[in-house]
Amino acid sequence: VEIEPLLDSARSMLATANRIQPHLNWGSFVHMTLQIPDGNMILAPYHENHLCILTTRTINIGHIRRILRTLQQE
Repeated sequence: VEIEPLLDSARSMLATANRIQPHLNWGSFVHMTLQIPDGNMILAPYHENHLCILTTRTINIGHIRRILRTLQQE
């Protein structure tokens, strides 16, 4: 998988999410999952940065989300 096009898309989507978040009553940004043919790319805030997790198609997304919630609470 070509990572740069994915990262470009992810940056654009994160910027859009940050712009519209103040106008929506959904709460704070938790994570974003991009499904690609070879698997998933999960983006999540972590302190002052963002985590980018690349997975295979067979990964348990629920387990990844649980781990992200734990990291974000710490």
